[in-house]
Amino acid sequence: MRVVGIDQSLTHTAVVVLEDGDLVGCHVIKSNKKDSIEQRIAYVWEMIDMIIDDDDLVYLEGLSYGSNSISARPLAGLYYHILVNLNNGGYIYDNFPPKTIKKFALNGNAKKPEMFAEIPESDRNILIDTGYKKTTGLMDLSDAYWIARYGEQHKEVK
Repeated sequence: MRVVGIDQSLTHTAVVVLEDGDLVGCHVIKSNKKDSIEQRIAYVWEMIDMIIDDDDLVYLEGLSYGSNSISARPLAGLYYHILVNLNNGGYIYDNFPPKTIKKFALNGNAKKPEMFAEIPESDRNILIDTGYKKTTGLMDLSDAYWIARYGEQHKEVK
């Protein structure tokens, strides 16, 4: 069985694929900042749809409702666009609050580098081997990894 974790973002959407517990895929989707928000959102979904399979269990990080920045609105648009497409496509999916994922990885106040350091070395090396840096997708892959691992253990799907 494949479990997919998605850390959605308009700049670096990270997707991690686990199969029977093994890390078998990691992707960073970068949208073009020159495109409109609508084009960027559509592009991110199109790429996600190419990665996931019909029988995958798909998990996303839920929205941080405490965020009130300008970027929070487009991110919410992306989040709901993904959820609508997962639902309409018949995918099995769920989402988890960011704090839940942080508590699962380390503790509720964990920072991205700390969460990355908690990934088992063999999986951490796979993520490092992608060539992404901290600011270009590596920390997003770390978040997607923990989302997938949490989903794998809890298998709460809608």
